[in-house]
Amino acid sequence: MASPPPREVSLWSLSLGLYPGAILWGFQLWVSFGLVNVACGHGFEPMFHLVSLVFAALTALTIRTAYGLWRDLRLGSLAVRGAPGRARFMALSGIVANSYFLLLIVVGAIPSFLFNPCVS
Repeated sequence: MASPPPREVSLWSLSLGLYPGAILWGFQLWVSFGLVNVACGHGFEPMFHLVSLVFAALTALTIRTAYGLWRDLRLGSLAVRGAPGRARFMALSGIVANSYFLLLIVVGAIPSFLFNPCVS
C-alpha cells in the first residue's frame, strides 16, 4: 500500500511563522503599559503577571508550531513549492525569532516580580 502524498505548505504560511513573536511582544508591552493606571488604581497588581504569562504562553505556542513545521519539512511529511531548503530555513528562523521574543517577554516581566509596579 502506497503512503499518502505529503501535504503541501505554502511559503506564505511559513513567512507568517516569523512574525507572531514580535507582534505578541509588542502587544504585551502595550497592554502592560496600558494597565498601569487601571491595575494600580484598583489594586490589581497581579494582572501584570497574568498579562506576561498569557503572552509568554502564546509565544511558546508559536515556537511549537514553527518547530512542528520544521520537523515535518525535515522528515518529508510536508512538501513545499520551490526550494525545500528555503522552507526549512524559514521554519527554523521562526523558531529562533519567536524564541528571542519569548526571552524578551520573560526578561521584561522580571522587574514586575521583583519590584512593585504601582509605587508612586
